[in-house]
Amino acid sequence: MNIETMSTINFTDFYVNDEPTRFNSPAVRVLINVLSAGILGINFSQITNGYFVTMLIFAIPILLDYFRFRPTVKLRRLIYNVGKALVIIVTLICLFGIVGVFTIESLDNTPHIMVRTDYVIASGFHFPAYVLWVLMTFNVLLSVIDTFFVRTKAEDKFMEDLSDIETKID
Repeated sequence: MNIETMSTINFTDFYVNDEPTRFNSPAVRVLINVLSAGILGINFSQITNGYFVTMLIFAIPILLDYFRFRPTVKLRRLIYNVGKALVIIVTLICLFGIVGVFTIESLDNTPHIMVRTDYVIASGFHFPAYVLWVLMTFNVLLSVIDTFFVRTKAEDKFMEDLSDIETKID
């Protein structure tokens, strides 16, 4: 590829604007989020550091899904930005947990995510581990809300037919 060809490349051409299938729709996303959140909440009081990996496996596809879409409606953009921010926070916490900056410790019989005591910044800082689960399950609510804003092809066709009927009546 020469330089002249490279200067004419429009990088927005590489953005994939796939049409959702029946397996890739907001309703399926809601179902997957509900099932995943339920599974991640099982035996929560007995979680260990492996929970970071499990949560990351749950978070990465959702994060990629957020980066895949570009909503045009203002409220929908807000929903996506909030969801994306939450998933990025969870992903970072999980990555720090995987590399050993965070550990899961039991304090008062409740699992807490704690910054290692020998870490240079905020050593010993901790918060309940369920906060991580709540952040991720909040995406369930966001995906339910988002489902109400998405129009399917059938709805578009219905609205088009309805518009044609109204035009014929006038």
